[in-house]
Amino acid sequence: MKNGRASSERFVRLTERMMLTEAWGSLDANARAIYIELARLYHGPGTNNGRIGFSVRQAAEAIHVSKDTAAKAMRQLQDRGFIVATSKGQFAQKRQATRWRLTEFRCDVSGQPESRAFEHWTAAIHSQSDLAERVRKSSKDG
Repeated sequence: MKNGRASSERFVRLTERMMLTEAWGSLDANARAIYIELARLYHGPGTNNGRIGFSVRQAAEAIHVSKDTAAKAMRQLQDRGFIVATSKGQFAQKRQATRWRLTEFRCDVSGQPESRAFEHWTAAIHSQSDLAERVRKSSKDG
């Protein structure tokens, strides 16, 4: 403990490289807070990335918002490429939360390298895909 910190002290790493992306800049404060909570649950290389259990209910409790607000924030994180669900939680099994992978790190389940999909997200591309989806839905409804 030379520097005043215990060697077992854990921390969350938010790199400038990630925080300077258009995707990070587009996240609302709730999504950023949930990302920090998810990153806090990651134990480092070779441990649990891809097995990070975290439900919408847990997210809502962690940042003191409604489940709907937490769900919206988690969708933002998925849509922008920060997190990927590796297994979906089951409503009937309340103890089985969805398991997540942080895309900035290698997946410890599949061995897949980090994708950093958030680095490729842009609002322009996202807007075009949203528009295409709305057109598809309206043509089905019409």
